[in-house]
Amino acid sequence: AVKASDLAVLARTVGNYRAPVAAAPDSNEDAWASIKPPEQEEEPITSQEPITYDEALRYFQGLDMSSDKEKITPTQPDQRHVLKRIFKRRPDLKATDAERDFVFLVALQKYDPRVPAHWRMIHTVFRELTPKNKPIPCPTLGAHWVRIGFQGNDPRTDVNRAMRCLALLQLLHLLEKERRLAGALFRAANQGGKDWPFACTSISFTRMAVHRLRSGKLNARCNALGGVLEALHECHAALFRDFLARIRSGQDRFCALNDIQEGKKPIKVAKPRKPAAAIIARRQCESSFSCIRRNSSGSSGLSESGSKPRSPG
Repeated sequence: AVKASDLAVLARTVGNYRAPVAAAPDSNEDAWASIKPPEQEEEPITSQEPITYDEALRYFQGLDMSSDKEKITPTQPDQRHVLKRIFKRRPDLKATDAERDFVFLVALQKYDPRVPAHWRMIHTVFRELTPKNKPIPCPTLGAHWVRIGFQGNDPRTDVNRAMRCLALLQLLHLLEKERRLAGALFRAANQGGKDWPFACTSISFTRMAVHRLRSGKLNARCNALGGVLEALHECHAALFRDFLARIRSGQDRFCALNDIQEGKKPIKVAKPRKPAAAIIARRQCESSFSCIRRNSSGSSGLSESGSKPRSPG
């Protein structure tokens, strides 16, 4: 049996126990050396070298996208009325399936700023649309993307929502091959009170152009131009021209986008007519001036220029 005295001795022993204190680190030893910093996200490759459209196109042409081939839908049945399908038959596409499928495969490639070609494309677009004499810092994230028409600090949100890298490729083509049109569009997009997101609108027109290609509406232009991408870029620029004309006529941008998507013809704005009172006053003034001129010519005996003198009698 355990005696009460033994328990008292045990209690005193435990109470007097002190855990050994770790020795303080040496003054030359870094006390924070054993603490590992938190892992940081991988920084993207931020090459500042611009890229041309042809160089970007060669990058995608050399990319192995065969694993995505089952995900694309390059054609769709003709959904027009049966009479239109009979009497307005669309021509067959002369281009190869590989050339046609290439457009849809590029539209599946997500934009990733860590991929050098992707970053160079969007960085070149930003540099082309912003002042070159006063370069604006262009990190992968930031409010500066709103300046060129994205809706947030990360362009991946808008680009990867639809058309992905194909949207960047078409935007790069527009800035390089259609410089005057691109300049007019960007100036119109930043007018006070009538501003609209340039980059996001371009993505919308890329989506419309791809839809027309899928439906067969661009087959005739593809055959005429000898290439699918050429017809796609032409359609993209034509949609932008139509949009710009509607915006300049005073149409709301949302209505303009809806009308273009539905295939409605552009609105023709009649020139303002002059008030009737101003026209009548101008005519009276012109008639009075003619009378004065004729009277002055008769009184001075001068004949009108080019007229033969009358014979006496």
